[in-house]
Amino acid sequence: MPYLRGSGVLCRVGALAAIVAASLLMACQEDVDEPPVEPPPAQVISVAHARGNNEFYLAGEEMRLTFNRDPGPVEVLYGGRRLAVGVVGEGVERAFLVLSLSATFTWQGGGSFEMEFTPMIHGDADYPSAWPLFPGWDAIRVSPTELMDRGVTIGVSPPFESKGAMIPRIRMSQPTITASDGRTWEPEFTTELDELTLLSDPDNPFLSGQTYVVRVDVWLTALSSYLTPFEFEFTTE
Repeated sequence: MPYLRGSGVLCRVGALAAIVAASLLMACQEDVDEPPVEPPPAQVISVAHARGNNEFYLAGEEMRLTFNRDPGPVEVLYGGRRLAVGVVGEGVERAFLVLSLSATFTWQGGGSFEMEFTPMIHGDADYPSAWPLFPGWDAIRVSPTELMDRGVTIGVSPPFESKGAMIPRIRMSQPTITASDGRTWEPEFTTELDELTLLSDPDNPFLSGQTYVVRVDVWLTALSSYLTPFEFEFTTE
């Protein structure tokens, strides 16, 4: 009898251990069989003209994409080609230019969106222009001290920035300044609306009795072939 009671206890303990082991095995299998669920890619919820035009698409105009959440980096192919001007912006709102009859956008998680731009009007694109604000055309007896204080200022049209726009309308090359004593340097610069300011450089000061030639190219962001080389000179006192 004691042996049988002992056997019964052993049997019950063994059964309990088997149940626990089976439960652990099932839990492990559940962890392995259920991969993490990836969230769906962000979705485009609206497309709009940056300037409120809804009747047609103008070549080179800025458009806006709005997503339901941040899509991460967004790439665009224009008619199957990758152009120099891509998608800009952060968060849920992005901007792009109408540069072909169709565009395909892709982003992380497998998200994609296609657009066709019809009717599209090419309009009359003008070459950008630039002109000196300070010093003026062929200015003479310009104060080196004033140049070091103010720098060189150039006006541009169309402006770098337009109200409500996320993409600059024009772009520019690195400006250069060449002095008659043989020095040439690439000044730091700032842009604001329709003005380009070349900052003075302590390592390349403006000196008396020198002629300086300023060079820079400007072009339309949407039409890089519309490029205007710009050059002017002035002489210090």
